Order: sequence, then C-alpha cells, then structure tokens
Amino acid sequence: MIKDIVRDIDFLEKPLEKAESIEEVKDIIVDMLDTARFHTDRCLGMAANQIGSTKRVIVVKITEKDFVTMINPVIVKESTQWYVATESCMSLDGERKVMRKRWVDIMYRDAAFKIKKMHCTGLLAQIVQHEIDHLNGVII
Repeated sequence: MIKDIVRDIDFLEKPLEKAESIEEVKDIIVDMLDTARFHTDRCLGMAANQIGSTKRVIVVKITEKDFVTMINPVIVKESTQWYVATESCMSLDGERKVMRKRWVDIMYRDAAFKIKKMHCTGLLAQIVQHEIDHLNGVII
C-alpha cells in the first residue's frame, strides 16, 4: 500500500528498533516498496520511519526501477575520506549540504532475512549513509 511520507521531525528523530524476524517487517517492506516506486522519479531510498514504522528497514534504489531491501543495515567499515554532498529528503523541503564517506561496507538482512554484505561507493554509498542516518534518528 502506498503510504504518506512522514514529515514529523519529532518522530523522525527517534532511533528505530531492530527487526527480530521477517514476519514483523514483511508488510512494512511491501508498503515501503509500493511507496518508493510510486515516488520513483524523486526517491533514491527510504527508511521505514518515513512511512510511520519504527523498525530498522531501508530500501535503496539500485537501478532505474529496482530497489533493494535492507533490514537492520550496519556500516561495518568505511572510508577515511569525506566529501561534501548536496542532498534532499522526501520528508523535508529543499536541499542541504552534508558530509559523506567515499565508500562504506555494510551488513544487513535481505527480504528473505538472510545476512548479506555489500560494498557501496559513489551515489549508492551516499544513499545508504542517508538512509542509515534515518534509522538512527539523524536528519540532514
């Protein structure tokens, strides 16, 4: 189901809870993907709190029409080099400058709740960092 995008800063600043099973997030994932695809022209990623959930789930756009689901993503290794990026957010108006790492290695559970690892560089690394910030209650 396509959900409204949450814009309540107090809600978005609360860290999210770890998902303990696929059962507790499977409906959230469907809603996130439906909502992200509906906004595909401006959505590069989305965190669960942006549709009102309190679980640690993100979806990240990896192709023109494809999103990957990441449950409980954690950055396990990161670049020592930073750069300035200009980002927007579906929950906020306008753009903001932020500091991002050049690359990150992450571990997460996929939509089948299997553990995965991914090395992210460039725009993908930027999107993943933005969405993981959301999970931690950090807003650009």
